[in-house]
Order: sequence, then structure tokens, then C-alpha cells
Amino acid sequence: MDTSNSHEIIASEITPLIPAKGSKKPKTPLPKLQIGILITLQIVEPPASTSIFPYINQLIRELGITGGDDAVVGYYAGLIESLFFVGQALTVLRWARLPDRIGRKPVYVFSQRKYALLR
Repeated sequence: MDTSNSHEIIASEITPLIPAKGSKKPKTPLPKLQIGILITLQIVEPPASTSIFPYINQLIRELGITGGDDAVVGYYAGLIESLFFVGQALTVLRWARLPDRIGRKPVYVFSQRKYALLR
């Protein structure tokens, strides 16, 4: 029977089985600035999306949507407020796929400019 090795032996008899502590791979640094910017943007979005809550009832009354019936103001306020989040839910997957095609930076820059112009 042939006892020759069919694969190359990397270690020898003097190679330690457990590598020394100093031979660990260097750690990849955490991009703290980039993560900080993203966290800041995530903190800013909820107050911006809920800023309509204090004055939506008055807006509906003044626009005359309810025909003077104050009992249905809450219904229309809830409808208008929920449409924003429905719109987000319907477009989030499209926005999530776009950076895979054209890159993260162009999508990020475009969305921040659009957000600044609409606010």
C-alpha cells in the first residue's frame, strides 16, 4: 500500500499545534464616524415623520374635508397619518435594492438632498 501523502503538508514536526498569542490576525477597525452619522440620521427621522401630529386635526377642520362634522376629524387625521407610513412600506424594498445596482453613496446623497428639500 502506498503511504505517500497526496496533499502537501504545511506543518512540520516543530510547528506548534496551537499558534502563539502574537500571531492572531489584526482586527478590522470599526468605522465609528460612518456609524455615528447613520445613527444620527436614524434619530432625526422619527421626529420629522411625526411632526404633523400636533396640527393635523386643525388642518383637516380648516380644509373642510369633514363638512363641519368634528366627529370624523380623527378618522381623516388617522387616514392621512397612516398613508405616510404605508408609502414608506411600499417603497422601502425598491430603495433597498437600488444601492446594489448603482452604489450606496449616490442613493444616500440623493435621498438626503430630497429629504432636505421636502422638509
